[in-house]
Amino acid sequence: MVGEKLHGNEFTEKDSLINTSSTELRKLIGLYTTEQLAQVYLFHGDYEETAELLAAHVLANSTHLAEDFVAKHIKNRTFPNFHCVESENHEITVEKARELSTFLQDTPTLQGWRVVIIRNAEALNVSASNAILKNMEELPEKTTMILLAQTLFNIKSTILSRAQKVYFSYKSSPTEIFIGKDARAKEWITTIERVLKTKEIPPKEVVDAVANEAQVFAEVVKYYLYTQCMKDIRRARIFSHKYDEVAEFASLATGKFLSPAHFAFAIFSVLIK
Repeated sequence: MVGEKLHGNEFTEKDSLINTSSTELRKLIGLYTTEQLAQVYLFHGDYEETAELLAAHVLANSTHLAEDFVAKHIKNRTFPNFHCVESENHEITVEKARELSTFLQDTPTLQGWRVVIIRNAEALNVSASNAILKNMEELPEKTTMILLAQTLFNIKSTILSRAQKVYFSYKSSPTEIFIGKDARAKEWITTIERVLKTKEIPPKEVVDAVANEAQVFAEVVKYYLYTQCMKDIRRARIFSHKYDEVAEFASLATGKFLSPAHFAFAIFSVLIK
C-alpha cells in the first residue's frame, strides 16, 4: 500500500531539495562540480527537463565535449554514455531493466561519467522494480541514475529509501495539469474539500454531473490527495490510502467493470471514510 511506502520516507530538508527547476539545476550542477553528486536521484513533481539538462552538463564536462552537442544526442538517445529507460503501454518491463543492466556492465564507450534516466518510474512493474533495485545497489563509479515520477505512489519502498529525493513544486494548477479549465477544477476541489470536511455524499445532481467526466474528476481527486500528503506528513498515511482506493476504482472503471455513475459514487465514498 502507498501508506506503507510513504511511512518512514518523509520528505525532509535532509533528503530533499525543494525549490524551482532552475534553482535545483544550479544546485545539482554545483554538487557535480564539487564531486558530491549522488549516485541515485528520484525527481518527482513538476521536474520538466531538468534531468536531461543535468545529464548534458555532466556528460559534456566529463567527456570534454560541447554541451549543446551532447544535449542533441541525449535528445536523440544516441549519446554512448547515456541510457534512457522508458515505458511502453504504461509499463516498464523487466526486459527494459535487463537492457539497462547490459549498459551498466559494459565498459563505457567514452572516458567520463555515465548517466541513466528512468522516465515514468511509477510504471515499473514488480520484476522491473526488483531488477532496477539491484542495479541501484551495484552502480559503477562515475555513474548517476535519475528516476523521474510525477508522484511517489506505486514506487517500491526500497527504491525510495535508496534514492535522493528531489521535489519540484508544481507551477501549474491541477486544472492546467489535468483539465485545462480553471473554473471547473476550482469547483471540483471545493466539492472535494467539502466532502472531506462534512463526511457526506454530495447531492445526486452533483454526483451525476461528476459521473459525466468521472475519469478526469478522479485525476483531480488523486492530485488533491497527493498534494495533501506533501503538505501534511502526519496525515500522509490517511491521504495515501484514499489515493490508492481511488486509483483502484479508476482502474476498474477503465476496464468497464464500473459504470461512470458507480465510479463517481465510489470516489465520494472513499473521501468520506
